[in-house]
Amino acid sequence: MLLPRFIEHRKRDAVEIRDGLARGAFEDIARIGHNMRGNGLSYGVAEIGALGARLESAAHAKDAAEIGAALVELEECIAGLSAGPAGEST
Repeated sequence: MLLPRFIEHRKRDAVEIRDGLARGAFEDIARIGHNMRGNGLSYGVAEIGALGARLESAAHAKDAAEIGAALVELEECIAGLSAGPAGEST
């Protein structure tokens, strides 16, 4: 199944975004956000795609507060996807 692998990649993205934010690596965050935007749309997870676009835009603006807020939402979204339907773990 492709969704569990997609979720694992997004978990890694979240770790990389958090690390990039700590280092001020806005270019890296913009690249990750750009990729998330496309992957979210490809996998039919519009919320991930929207968060990716938001992260990309915030990174280009070097808006650390917005990146942090989007990262929290990304982690919440990942947790929701991991729980699957009816709150069951995948």
